[in-house]
Amino acid sequence: MKLKRIIGNFMVSPFHSKGQAALVLFVFSYVLIAINSKWGFWGVVLAPDFFPAFLFTLFMATSFAIYAHELNAKLVLKYGSTARMKLIFYQFCWGVMLPIGLELVSVEFYFYLKDESILTNNFFSIDFILVVTFILLVNAVYSFANKNRKERLQIRERYKHKVIPALKDLSNLRSLHRLALIKNAPVSLNEINLKDLALGSGQIACIYKLNELITIHYFNNSFEHTTTPITKLMEGLDPNEYTKINPYCIYHRLLIFSFKEIAPSRRLYLTLRHPFNHFTHDYQRIVSQGVAVYFKKWMKG
Repeated sequence: MKLKRIIGNFMVSPFHSKGQAALVLFVFSYVLIAINSKWGFWGVVLAPDFFPAFLFTLFMATSFAIYAHELNAKLVLKYGSTARMKLIFYQFCWGVMLPIGLELVSVEFYFYLKDESILTNNFFSIDFILVVTFILLVNAVYSFANKNRKERLQIRERYKHKVIPALKDLSNLRSLHRLALIKNAPVSLNEINLKDLALGSGQIACIYKLNELITIHYFNNSFEHTTTPITKLMEGLDPNEYTKINPYCIYHRLLIFSFKEIAPSRRLYLTLRHPFNHFTHDYQRIVSQGVAVYFKKWMKG
């Protein structure tokens, strides 16, 4: 399961896609086989042992890439910020010397199967140099990538608690700005663009009950009737946008231009913005005494 997880980490690496990794490994494996072949760089594919050699090289290169990917992630996580000399030492021992040693053993075994030897073959003339270069480059790339990623994550973690409140403050400022625009809107809604207030023309403007008939009016002046109770309809609306002023009426805050107290009852009488001031009766503009205090606070936002 651990090997499966390590391979899985490589396949979903944040540093490269599967396609990019496969392309690099294929190219490196081919170059390593072809560069010193007596068949020529392109003619090597005609060699009788090309495919076994290519698959063996590809397997070794892929295995090392997966190993280096996991190794550098662990080392940078453990030593990257506190013990840089240990990081360099372990990278050299486990990331460079160990793979080179295993590479020499595996290549010698491969040549042994062909009745050859790593010492009698021309492996050290250029192939060995390419292998060492590949090992160094892969380690350098993954080490740098992991350090960079760790630093970015640390910065994100460091400022996370500052960014989230800042975003909340920005959201609150936008809400206050929108609330100010609504409060200062002209008495006629025909003079404003609803989109500037983040409202849609098909949004509910008001709901009222008249002669047991409940009517829903929209900002585009269309309406419909419903049998759903007023209280139930209010449950589905944003309490910051809508308020139920009495048992018969719900208004969006944009409809309310102003209000005044009705002495001595402490009820409130609303002045509505045009054209919705023509759609309701006087008693539908009266805020009940029981909700008058809440209504005043709600109007302030």
